[in-house]
Amino acid sequence: MSLLKERIAVTHPLVPLTFVGYDLAASQTGTGIYIVATGPSAKIDAQTHVLPWNGCLMAVAIKLSTAKTAGTLSITPTIDGTAVSALTTTVGTATDYTTRVNYNAARFSAGAKLGVAYTSDASFAPSTMDIAVVVYVVYDGVMY
Repeated sequence: MSLLKERIAVTHPLVPLTFVGYDLAASQTGTGIYIVATGPSAKIDAQTHVLPWNGCLMAVAIKLSTAKTAGTLSITPTIDGTAVSALTTTVGTATDYTTRVNYNAARFSAGAKLGVAYTSDASFAPSTMDIAVVVYVVYDGVMY
């Protein structure tokens, strides 16, 4: 008699990676947002997550502490310092945003560094805006 074994595994997990910023400033171009920050002097001086497996970016979710009242602001994930323009989010007057792409539209290799940067113009306000960004990644072929 043989025993049938069934192996059920999630091999492409969806993982959220968080970035936070405190008091976003005007006149910025591609300024990095930190992994952890509770204030201007209370932060871990790291702006990237190292991605341990191959995979792809799937979505960005953004939460702002207050609505933008003037100027322009855009949020862009980066892979090894290169902007992933398909996931760039232009901020309007709301405080919650999501941007999604199709599977495999924004690929990365194991060891790549994921960051998030923001760009603002000179008239951007308020200067007391805080931000939380969650980038959702799917890893390929993870077995556990």
